[in-house]
Amino acid sequence: MSESVEARSAVLEPVTGRVLVVDDHAQARQSMADVLGQAGHEVRCCSGGHEALGLATEECFDCIVTDLKMPGMDGLEFIVQLEKRRHPAQVVMVTAHAT
Repeated sequence: MSESVEARSAVLEPVTGRVLVVDDHAQARQSMADVLGQAGHEVRCCSGGHEALGLATEECFDCIVTDLKMPGMDGLEFIVQLEKRRHPAQVVMVTAHAT
């Protein structure tokens, strides 16, 4: 046998991390933050790209969830700016618009 019974039945601990949620719609932002927080993640929120870029420059995040359509700096420009700063976070883009 290549695997023991204990190894096959071991329960893996959930992986949690620091997540930044960026969305200009307060209800969507809070809903995402609630779900991620209940899953054990440490969550910070911002209402726009400029605010989020400042926070991401000051703090390290494992994942950033950003809306696509936002006033001022949209999600695509936000990602470009993160890449210019070589921020190591994985980015997930969401949108309520059919694009």
